[in-house]
Amino acid sequence: MRLQSSVRHVEAVLRLLEPGFKVRLIIPRRRNQKNPWFKKGQIFRQAVDVLRRAGRPMTTREITEALLQSHGIEPDTKSVRCVDAGVRVSFRNHDGNTLERLGEGMRACWALKV
Repeated sequence: MRLQSSVRHVEAVLRLLEPGFKVRLIIPRRRNQKNPWFKKGQIFRQAVDVLRRAGRPMTTREITEALLQSHGIEPDTKSVRCVDAGVRVSFRNHDGNTLERLGEGMRACWALKV
């Protein structure tokens, strides 16, 4: 309810400032879609668990596919893209602390820091 009333207030102010302004022409921003399979913070913990079990450096793509398969999800393009983004961001945030990056770019492998 609150968001809808805020939108109405903005529309009213725009009409006050410029009476001929067409509010419908403003395109709303897309919101980031939440990941339907993992809760907040769960991707990183499970991805580190995949790395531990593998015992070798892995790319984010390999980790993503292992995560999806462990949840019984067939890795299609959309699901891989969605989860891979979460894995990539969380690994980038923990680079140097828990994990270390081996290589550069998209083909970089990740390993647990010893």
